[in-house]
Amino acid sequence: MCMMQTDFHAIVFVGLGNMGLPMATNLARKDSKNEGAYPHPLRVIGVDIDPQRASMAADQGVEMADGFAQAMDWLVADAAEQGRVPVVMTSLPTPVHVENLGFRDDLSNTGATIAKMLPAGGIWIDFSTSTLQSGQELGRVMGEAGIHFVDCPITGGIDGAIAGTLRLMAGGDAGVVDRVRPILGKIGSKTYYLGGAGAGYVAKLAQVMLCYLNSQALTEALTLGVSGGTDVEVMLEIIQNSTGQSYVAEQYGPMILDRSFDPSFALGIALKDLVSAQQLATHNGLALPVTALVAGIYEKAVATYGADVPHLEAMRVLEETNGIT
Repeated sequence: MCMMQTDFHAIVFVGLGNMGLPMATNLARKDSKNEGAYPHPLRVIGVDIDPQRASMAADQGVEMADGFAQAMDWLVADAAEQGRVPVVMTSLPTPVHVENLGFRDDLSNTGATIAKMLPAGGIWIDFSTSTLQSGQELGRVMGEAGIHFVDCPITGGIDGAIAGTLRLMAGGDAGVVDRVRPILGKIGSKTYYLGGAGAGYVAKLAQVMLCYLNSQALTEALTLGVSGGTDVEVMLEIIQNSTGQSYVAEQYGPMILDRSFDPSFALGIALKDLVSAQQLATHNGLALPVTALVAGIYEKAVATYGADVPHLEAMRVLEETNGIT
């Protein structure tokens, strides 16, 4: 499908957290280093329930609305005036948040939902980490409302979100994904089309599941090295320059050592992802024994330290089991 550069003008972006805020900021910018990215700045209308995040977004050029209903009113009016396609983007913590905003309820319990407020022909792109079942249900419900739904989770971390170099995993109608590739190009360096609704969510679960498994494996390797008398910083450097090297060793290893544990991401959300991955494996008749073991460690970590602590605090379970920090 051929897309004119004038197809899009305004976007409502809901969820301006550690990932959502830099993504929204990049959408509002005129320039982009990514080939094929939409060449014009977009009017980005932001929504977030945290006043501090809303203030930060406003300082970075995002036009903040007083709630989701107002943002949608502005979007619909803009689309009618400009003759453009209205787009909603979301970056939310859980499938429940996504579904509530989509067709069950909204962030402020006023009854405004995407299904009710986005006109037929509009596009909803969700960057959250969710499940196959949720993606299929959202695709069905939105399709009945004449709305195009694209599940499009991301990977690349906060650095990638700031730099606009994220990788995006898209599920939904192939033609719709092709239409929105230029605007996705303002926030990511590559968009993979993976299949029907929910396919992007599945790929994200597989990718992030491996991240948690890698984190646990890294901690076990560090623990074994320290038990034999090797300095932990030397052990980490050896791993970072060996066949065991990885993004986890490079980025998360230092955060385990300095005890900051990566505060950008909560332990409870990590456990939610692992549980979702296990449920999908069961649904597909798969056995993932290592994932089950790691999920058990994360469950113990949440019970011990709480759901809101940084996700790498799960590594403390192994340390405390072995009496080695």
